Amino acid sequence: MKLESEIQDPKHIFEDGAYRVWEVPDVNSIYTIGVDVAEGVGKNSSVIQILDITDLTNIKQVAEYCSNTINPYEFATKVHDICEHWGSPPVLIERNNSGAQVVDLLYQNYRYPNIVSYSPRTGKFKFDRMGVYAHTNTKYKGVMNMRYWVHELKCILFRSKETIQELKAFQRKPNGTWCAKPGYDDDRVMSLIWSLMILDSALVQRYYDVVELDDNGKPRNIILSEFVHQNFKGFLNDYKTENAADTWQPPNVVFQDINISEDPSEIDDLVAQGWEVL
Repeated sequence: MKLESEIQDPKHIFEDGAYRVWEVPDVNSIYTIGVDVAEGVGKNSSVIQILDITDLTNIKQVAEYCSNTINPYEFATKVHDICEHWGSPPVLIERNNSGAQVVDLLYQNYRYPNIVSYSPRTGKFKFDRMGVYAHTNTKYKGVMNMRYWVHELKCILFRSKETIQELKAFQRKPNGTWCAKPGYDDDRVMSLIWSLMILDSALVQRYYDVVELDDNGKPRNIILSEFVHQNFKGFLNDYKTENAADTWQPPNVVFQDINISEDPSEIDDLVAQGWEVL
């Protein structure tokens, strides 16, 4: 009931309603993205969950993409564009089945720098394969991690009604596995699980500098690591809103490796386009 009371309408709507945004991307915020991949044949959905984890006492769902008709090849492009929309943060993609195609395309076609690798090998978690391998142990660990932030700390603000509905129908089966009740979907929940997995102790220190841990060994305060800073690519600036009265555009960010001449007129032209000289 508490989570349902916090549901909000999106501020911006894209992609015929598939991509909904509740907050404007902020260059000073820390984001994580989780992805669940489907075949795109009108059954299960391919979902992208974007969370703001700047303040780990107040994690916020800031955007969500969901489509059951997009094929994996096109979805790889969508994942790339949305990741760049949010400043190229670490992205956790379930690589099982169709997910492997999305992971490989994201790396080979776009050279996306922050694809998280997480897979169990001989009882230990190794990082020898790109993407998240959803083994039974990995999924259980992901669910327990999600429950910590959602149930114990109660620190996640959900905006999507559909995400809450899927959480209500997500259950543990007698054999110990987790999935949706018959007749329900869990694609939004799985992408949520992967987005929060970045806060697991096996991963968090690979992408963030952990300033402080809580009493349970979970991160309480984090900042971006130098590695993520180096791979920051700015915010994509070509999403067009479908709301007629909406004129919002993500901010332009100067790339560190941009080359411009010393001609003052060229710099003036860039400033006129909205770029800022740092």
